[in-house]
Amino acid sequence: MAERYSLLICDDEPGTRAGLRDSVDWAALGIVVLGTAANGEEALDLVSQCSPDIILSDVRMPFMDGLEMAAVLQKMGFGGKLVFMSAYGEVEYLKAAMQVEALDYILKPVAPAELSEVMARVCRRIDADRKREDLYRQSLGMLRERFLLRLATGGAGEIADLSGQLAELELGLDAAEDIMAILVSADAAEAADGGWEQVWQTAEACRHFFGDGDRVVFASLANGDLVGLLPMADIPGRDSAALAESLRERLGIGMRGSMTIACGPVVRGLGEFRRSAEQARLNLSRRSYLGDDQVIPADYAEHTD
Repeated sequence: MAERYSLLICDDEPGTRAGLRDSVDWAALGIVVLGTAANGEEALDLVSQCSPDIILSDVRMPFMDGLEMAAVLQKMGFGGKLVFMSAYGEVEYLKAAMQVEALDYILKPVAPAELSEVMARVCRRIDADRKREDLYRQSLGMLRERFLLRLATGGAGEIADLSGQLAELELGLDAAEDIMAILVSADAAEAADGGWEQVWQTAEACRHFFGDGDRVVFASLANGDLVGLLPMADIPGRDSAALAESLRERLGIGMRGSMTIACGPVVRGLGEFRRSAEQARLNLSRRSYLGDDQVIPADYAEHTD
């Protein structure tokens, strides 16, 4: 099985650490052991370096025990799963472990078969969490696209609380900052050949170009073009034409055919984004006589009037 989960083992007894590492066929569970730690302090250092999916830890250890470590992990925002080991008679420790959101616990001495069973259960929980996160991210992406389309076509007047919407959509934008619109359009022959699969691939490539962050949004229009919202604070030297040219060149690598990109003017605030998008649309219409495979800058009309 491919390794899909990572594990950190934490116990103050060297023999126990070695036994836990060597007595289970971790690969069969899809788990890779990233390392071992002798106490909570060592474990926290390793967590900051390698971010394991699972920590298997003793409760009672010198310097920093498992409960203290768990409290620090919570403050750190650790997103993995914590499984505690404890000896018979340490019931109070185990009760405390459940209060710091430990996912499971195992009594010592640990039997390999029981450990495998517990870890398989933990992996299933991780799979379920990952699936929920994927679905959430997909839904969030669609909601961001709808939000952008409303800005581009209906204006911000339809959206009562722009700042609240940005927070709900986890977008790191300020409702009043300088922004601009760009339109990305596959040139005619390629648009006919590629269909909506190419639109989707182009959108993914655009998001990847800008780092898949939370300040740039792209959405597909009904005609297959893409509209993008770019914050000027993130554009080096505020040179939108140079950035658009870099994007066009990047899209030309591995994509089917050529692209034309039209820029809209810089506007202040989300409420003005529609004006920028409309000018970008007008600039894109000039492709019919300017030709394909180029960037049409926002100030094109100024240069030609």
